Amino acid sequence: MSRALWTYNFGSKTSLLILLTVVLVKSVLIPESLVQPTTQKTAFAGPDRNFPTGVNFSVINSYESIVGWLLSLPNEFPFVRLHHIGMTVEHRDLIVVEIDSTDDGFAVTGIKPTIFVDAGIHAREQLTVSIALNAIHKICCMIRDGKVASSTKVKWFIIPLVNPDGYEYASTDSGVGWRKNRSPANNSDCVGVALNRNWDYKWKGSGSSTSPCSDIYAGVRPFSESETFALSQFILELKNNSAVNLQAYLSLHSIHGYLGQAIIFPYGYTTERSPDYDVLSAVAKRMSDAMYAATSRTYRYGSIANEMCKSSKWRSRRLAVFCCQNQAKLRCGTARLLR
Repeated sequence: MSRALWTYNFGSKTSLLILLTVVLVKSVLIPESLVQPTTQKTAFAGPDRNFPTGVNFSVINSYESIVGWLLSLPNEFPFVRLHHIGMTVEHRDLIVVEIDSTDDGFAVTGIKPTIFVDAGIHAREQLTVSIALNAIHKICCMIRDGKVASSTKVKWFIIPLVNPDGYEYASTDSGVGWRKNRSPANNSDCVGVALNRNWDYKWKGSGSSTSPCSDIYAGVRPFSESETFALSQFILELKNNSAVNLQAYLSLHSIHGYLGQAIIFPYGYTTERSPDYDVLSAVAKRMSDAMYAATSRTYRYGSIANEMCKSSKWRSRRLAVFCCQNQAKLRCGTARLLR
């Protein structure tokens, strides 16, 4: 898609992004207790009788409970498909949920706009996983109940837990505050790679480290980790699929404090403005306005490097959402709107 086409259709496509914003924030209310700093072990919630699979959207759920619930979705919602895209070093599944919001399920009726969402790439940002799960549930219920307007019917791909090994470890006594995955390092007793530093664009650049003991360790090479490799390959398949019109990628992150509540977009590796800066900024403003209307919270917005810090990928904060291209060797490099 050319930049001109995006600009001319700006209004309608912005509404698709704002739809997700409202679903995530207005319909998914997370208790303030889940937004507090991670200074102690997060105990997983036990099974809830109101949720047969044990998933409760207002608490931190175990990986086992999450997978059990995800596996039940296609039976409850016929327009849902699951994609098992890979396996972690500790043999946990990486699952992408595909949701088709058209009335005729997966019948071929033309190319539909597609949005990709990830959550849980940082182990200690556990509340983003609950938000993603709740968003999946809300979207599915809205489609089932006929509450999705024809102008906002899109195809969704949502991976609610990118880093399940780290997520589980972060809830142990020794894993408090853990951020990386659990991949062993060669010639070091330290464990884990910072998954959002392991993408190929500007790999090992500003905002990353070559030390396996660092929280921002970039790994031995781009896509060295099973999580980033699987995710990048899946996104490339979508991008190269003529039946998929992949328009935006959104990533959910969380943090407590003054850095919170932001919508950020490219670039992350330099303070220079990207070619699409004005379009991205306008989209982010409308998303911020939607956030404020839903929650009375002000979400600031701007480029990653200018709003947060330089990074080889991105850093967004507290319920933060930004529309971007995932760095799966895609044409535009660092996080930008998909062509």
